[in-house]
Amino acid sequence: MNLTDSHEYRKALGNKMARLRDLRKVTQMDVAYAIGYNSTGMLSKIEAGLSGMSYEQICKAAEFFGIHPAVLMTPQEYTDDELQMIVNLMKLLKDQSNPHYQSIKSLLDQAAR
Repeated sequence: MNLTDSHEYRKALGNKMARLRDLRKVTQMDVAYAIGYNSTGMLSKIEAGLSGMSYEQICKAAEFFGIHPAVLMTPQEYTDDELQMIVNLMKLLKDQSNPHYQSIKSLLDQAAR
């Protein structure tokens, strides 16, 4: 069985989608449009863990939420604080002109050793 077909994976994906949507304070319609749906019906099924998403849709959702697609593609659960930290870190990595970029990069380099 493909991992993305498993119930556990769909539940984890749906949970992350709903929590990221709440963290961003956007509606299901906002997310649905961003990933290519013209209504909230399918997104409701995804968030409930009843349906999965294609790789293309995962990439669109990741871009919309400002995260790497791997965050959505893995079955790992994250706390709201961890999800917010991932979003913030991705913002920082995309903006090397941020005055804190070098400090954070140094800390990450040290932590990875």
